[in-house]
Amino acid sequence: CKGICSVKKQLPCCLRGGESPPNNIIINYMNNQVIEMVMEQADIYGLRGEVRATAMAIIKDDPTISTGSAYAMAANEWDIL
Repeated sequence: CKGICSVKKQLPCCLRGGESPPNNIIINYMNNQVIEMVMEQADIYGLRGEVRATAMAIIKDDPTISTGSAYAMAANEWDIL
């Protein structure tokens, strides 16, 4: 079991199998994955602070936007994805 087990161990217990996780757990996990990916890409270009500030401004303008979506939009604005 190469790779898959190590990834599975990083997931919250309710995402490893068994009972269905609450929707908010899944959404939070996905948001965190998007944010992590965006920030890794921003680091490559030295734009971490700029992307974060843009994402925060997007959320301030429209609080209904998820954090993950705001970071993806900010990455798109900075043309890093």
